[in-house]
Amino acid sequence: MNGDKTANLVVETQEIKIYPNPAKENVTISYTLNTSTATLEIYDLAGRSISQKVLSSSTGEEQIQTSTYQAGIYIVVVKENDTILVQQKLIIE
Repeated sequence: MNGDKTANLVVETQEIKIYPNPAKENVTISYTLNTSTATLEIYDLAGRSISQKVLSSSTGEEQIQTSTYQAGIYIVVVKENDTILVQQKLIIE
């Protein structure tokens, strides 16, 4: 390889961080996306939508009260126009 040339690599990062996980009363979902028109949804394992929130920016945090959720496993999904961008498991104690 020629030492004079530099290759630029652009990595598209789309991620969510859920904490605390497992959660009890509240959970914080921190996100970094490539879009500012995404929707955050939480589903139970039967596929029912439990919570839905429109995200207004490409990065940020959402606080969700989980004290009314039954103990169990949920799936947090971020999607744009019915396309899943990222998903992660959430455990409620």
